[in-house]
Order: sequence, then C-alpha cells, then structure tokens
Amino acid sequence: MNQEADMADMPVTENQLGTAVCAGTLTGANELEMVGCAEAVPGAYSPVKRLSQAKIAPGKAGYTLRNGCAADIPGLKQLWKTCFDDEDAYIDAFFDVFYEGGNVVLAEQKGVLMGASFFLPGRVYLHGGWQDIRYVYALATYPVFRGQGVAGGLLRHAYAQYHAPLIAEPAEESLVGGFYEPLGFCASFYIRQIQTGQINSWRQSGDARGTLQAEPISVAQEPERTSGTLQAAQLSPNSWQVQAADAKTYRRIREQSFRNDGYVSWPLQHVAFAISEHKKSGGGAFVLTTCEGRKELLLYYCEDGQAVVTETTLAWEEVWELFGSCFFEMEGVQPAGLKARVASGPAGGQLVGVSYGLPAVYGYLNLSLD
Repeated sequence: MNQEADMADMPVTENQLGTAVCAGTLTGANELEMVGCAEAVPGAYSPVKRLSQAKIAPGKAGYTLRNGCAADIPGLKQLWKTCFDDEDAYIDAFFDVFYEGGNVVLAEQKGVLMGASFFLPGRVYLHGGWQDIRYVYALATYPVFRGQGVAGGLLRHAYAQYHAPLIAEPAEESLVGGFYEPLGFCASFYIRQIQTGQINSWRQSGDARGTLQAEPISVAQEPERTSGTLQAAQLSPNSWQVQAADAKTYRRIREQSFRNDGYVSWPLQHVAFAISEHKKSGGGAFVLTTCEGRKELLLYYCEDGQAVVTETTLAWEEVWELFGSCFFEMEGVQPAGLKARVASGPAGGQLVGVSYGLPAVYGYLNLSLD
C-alpha cells in the first residue's frame, strides 16, 4: 500500500512555509509552537519543537482538523479505497483491529472530508527507557484537495495532540526530500534486503543474534545446503523444534532479542495483525527451539514464488540452512528463492523510516504495516 497518496505534488519552498494549525483549524499565517510533555528519557521528545509549515493555496478557505468517531468509518474507508486501491478485505480487517477515533485525524472543509491519517501507538527504546511514538499510516488526501497543505496540517496537528515523536515510512524515496525533510523529519531507520545468492556474502556484526547492524564479508564459495528431513516437528541436523507463534510469545521473544537504542516496539494487537497478514500471504510466524532451549523467531510470507523473511532472530547461516531443509515444504509451500530483511545503518542500507522529535539514532523499525 502506498502510505502517502498526496505528498508528491505538495508545494514546498525554503523549508519554511505559510500556515499553521490553531485550535484545530488551519487558518492564516500564524506559527504554532508544538508544546509537548516532559521528556520521558534523556534526549527523547523535545518539550517545545516546531514542524515547518506547509503551504495553503491562495484563496482557499481554512479547514478544520479533528479526531474520528464511529460515524466516520464509511467515509474513511472510501478515502482509503480511492487513494490506495487496496482490497476491501484488507481495509475491513485493518479497521476491525485498529480503528479508534483517537488514533485518526481528519481534515474537513465545510463538513466535506478532505484527507485523513492514522497515528498508531508504539514505543521506541532509548537510553535504557521507553518513549511513546506515533506511527504515521495511510496518510491520504482526495485528489481534488491536493496541493493545499492538508498532509502537513495533519502531521502538525498530530504532533501537537499526541505529545510524541512521529515515525513514518515514505512509500517512495522522492518523498523523503520532497515532503518529509522540509517539514523537519530526519532519516532514522534503514533496512538491507538480502536475496538467495547474497546470503553468504553477509553476516551480522558482533553476536549473530539480536544485533542491529550488518556488514559485508568475502566468501569464496557457497556452503553446501543441507537437505534435512522433518520428523516429529524437528529439522535435522540442528533439531529445531518448530511451533507456530502466537502474538504474545512472538512479542516477548522479539523484545528480548532486538531491544537496543532505536528499537521500535508495537502493541500486542499490532503484532497479532502482522502475523495474521503473513498467514494470509502463505507464510506465518514460528518459534524454533533447540535442544538446549534456545528460542528463535522466523516471520515470513510468500511472494512471486519466493519466501520473504520479514523478521528473524536466527543467524543468516541458519536461515540459509532452514531454506535448504524441508521447513517450507512442511508449511505447504515450495519457494524457488529466498529474500530476507536485515537491519542496517546508512552504509549499504535502504532508508525505510523517518522520524520527527527523536534524537539522532539509527534504530530498528520492522513489523510495521507496509
């Protein structure tokens, strides 16, 4: 899903442009100070910070900004369908799980819906403590209202209302410099994607499990792929005990494995929804346990004949071994290839997330709704 349906054609000049949100209404050329709560952890959300202003086209009337209610659901679904063209089943499933009026901001002009965005709750781990964040999702404006600063107005209003940093995943690279950076967002989250032929050219730095960096190494040739057989839910030769992971178990192991500065954690319902969507796409979430009791996670889905590992705590040599075993056949799929997402820093990584109101940190953003 393209998460930002209106930003590419939003005019931005000189990083500081005209209008602001005042008492929920976008009107003249006033500047708004975004006054937040006291900092939860050192270096986290700034108590006073200002988002750069987006432009209102000359001659356009002001619009109001408010939170949603149950009566807004049909209109919001129609906006979503118009801007993103997602399947109705996904839209309905999202609203069933996530819809709370307080987590969505709508822009209206004389009672007509112009645009809206969800701001889903999460937490980021910083300096030994947790900081609340809001994840920008499904930010959209009807085509007829684009170019009037609606998207920027929604973001500014949310930052003022929730008193929390904002995290977003630009759907296109051009939106980073063309929309987010002029508003004050900065690059914070990177991911590297490894495909089948590349797995042996990468290893994780430090401890192979639970670290947040990856670096290249030189390998002369690929190691042999094992052809282990599955017996009594075991994968030889490492005797992995394989069980489907429920959301609570998955979240607990995930927290233990990835928690480091910049790690983004999600509520239980968010984790459950992500697992459900992976199952619908031919994959799922699993806990793999060794005979020594070590527990690891694997979350994947199937796309274009390949298994795509969204997240795992396994070392990549183990992922490769798992691919060479009959694990995927056990799950009813026979992928021709394998892709995996690796947490990364800027060097060699692809920017996947930007933030506003966080200190400079290259963190771990995954299990998000993209």
